[in-house]
Amino acid sequence: ERIKTYEATGAQQLDLSGLGLRANDLRALMPAIHRLPNLRSLDLSDITLSNNAVQELNLGSIWGTVKVNLAFAENDTYTGTLKWGQLSGEGVRNFPNGDRYEGIFRQGAFNGQGTLKRANGNFYKGEFKMGQYHGKGTFSRTDGNNYEGDFSEGTITGYGTLKYPSGDVQTGRFEKGFRVFEEVAHQKKMNSVPTLVVRSKRMEQEQRALKYELHKH
Repeated sequence: ERIKTYEATGAQQLDLSGLGLRANDLRALMPAIHRLPNLRSLDLSDITLSNNAVQELNLGSIWGTVKVNLAFAENDTYTGTLKWGQLSGEGVRNFPNGDRYEGIFRQGAFNGQGTLKRANGNFYKGEFKMGQYHGKGTFSRTDGNNYEGDFSEGTITGYGTLKYPSGDVQTGRFEKGFRVFEEVAHQKKMNSVPTLVVRSKRMEQEQRALKYELHKH
């Protein structure tokens, strides 16, 4: 009935949610759906589909966006929109290891503004490009380390501020996760040269740990 109404009114959105449809029902309806002209939006969010079903139903041939609920594997899901059969637009991806991404997708990858929360409590919020931290963002760890500033291709690169649990703060330019020290760093409680040397070594170790965390996913 909704498909007939769509055809009669010339609407550009078709909502098949709330009908209690199953995957087999959708398979029977897809030939009629593919014949619909000017379809800009198709809502299938009530039906849990496998990744293979996206290809089987030929959802990639639909010109508009498709709202879906996908189950790739156990505890590996995506809720959001598809474009040309790929994750595209706003969505939520849950990974088997407990990580969770919520934000913008493009061409199947994290692209644009989003938040990646790791199972261990660490999280990144900011800009992504092709699945990597890229642009402005904030990375926070449960141990109290926090960086806010520029990222490039998954690394802390550019201008930003790195805060440590001890209260020490480094502000300035970073290159691939490490502070470039030709600029002035603002440090708390660093009154003696020996203390500065010791703390600089400790900070480098913490920076290496932070860099490792950034490349886990």
